[in-house]
Amino acid sequence: MDRNDREADFPITDFKEQLNQAISGQISPEAVVDLRLQAYNEITKNYVSDGIFSQYMYKTLLSGNHMWAFKKQFAIQLALSSFMSFMLQIGGRSPNKILFAKNTGKIFQTDFHPAYDANGMIEFNEPVPFRLTRNMQVFFSHFGVEGLIVSAMCAAAQAVVSPKQSQHLWHQLAMFFRDELLSWSWRRPLGLNLGPATSGSSMNPADFKHKVTTNVDHVISRITKIAPQSLSEEAKPSCIPHVVVRLKGKLPDLHLIYNSFESSSHTFFTEENAVDPPQSVQRGVTELVEAALTPRNLCMMIQHGIPGFKP
Repeated sequence: MDRNDREADFPITDFKEQLNQAISGQISPEAVVDLRLQAYNEITKNYVSDGIFSQYMYKTLLSGNHMWAFKKQFAIQLALSSFMSFMLQIGGRSPNKILFAKNTGKIFQTDFHPAYDANGMIEFNEPVPFRLTRNMQVFFSHFGVEGLIVSAMCAAAQAVVSPKQSQHLWHQLAMFFRDELLSWSWRRPLGLNLGPATSGSSMNPADFKHKVTTNVDHVISRITKIAPQSLSEEAKPSCIPHVVVRLKGKLPDLHLIYNSFESSSHTFFTEENAVDPPQSVQRGVTELVEAALTPRNLCMMIQHGIPGFKP
C-alpha cells in the first residue's frame, strides 16, 4: 500500500480496466490509441506524480554533493545504456531489469540482448527507442536531459562511427552477431529449417554470413543517422563572402578580394543558392529523446511502460 492507501499495482490495474473495450473488440483499432492515451493521461494526472523517483533519491542520498555526483554519473550511465538499447534495438526494459547503485550511480541491466525474428534479423516492435520515463526526466531536469544525456549519447555515437574506429566496430559487431545468431539458430523450433545443417548450426555458411552482415550494417546505419555530422563541403564556401564583407577595409588589398567575390561569385547571394540555417548537430539524438518522452508513444507500451510507481 502507498501513502494514499492504494495498491502499488493500482495504476496498472486501472489502465487494464479502462482498456476493456479494446480487449473485447467494442471499438475500432483506430480508436484504441486514443483510448490508451486517455487512460495514460488520467493516471498521470490523478494517481501517479512525476516526482516519485526524485523524492526517493532526495531522501536517500546524504548531501547535496552526493546528489550532484550521483545525478551526473547516473545520467551518463543512462545515456550509454539508452544508446546501446537504440543501437542494438533492445526492448523490454522493465524496471526489474534495470539495477543501479545508490552510492555510485552506475547502472547494470539484466537480460540485455536483442530479439530476432524468423529470418534472423533484429526484431523490435516498441514505439519508444529506449526507456526514459517522466520520473527520470523530472529527476534530471531539462538541463540534465539536454546537457548530460543528449550530449553523452552524441559523444558515444560520434566515437563509434569515427573513421579510426569504424573498421574495429564492424568486426566487433560481426563477432557479436555471429555468437548471437549461432545461439539463436540452435533455439529455433525444429519445424523451421533454413537449409543444410553445418557444424551444429541449422544455417548454411552463406546464409549465416548474410544474416551477420545485414545485422551489422543495420546497426551501423542507425548509429550514423544520429551521430553529429560535420559541415558538408558544398555548404562551406557560403560563409566566405560574409567573412570578406566583415573584413573589408580592415586589411590592405582586401577590397580587391571583395570585388572579386562580387563579380565572379555573386551566385552566393542569390535566393536560389541561399543556405538554410544550420541545424543542431544533436538533432538526431534529440528526436530520439522526444520520441521516448512522448505520451502517445508511452501509452502504447505494455504494462511496464505505463506510468506506475516505478521510474
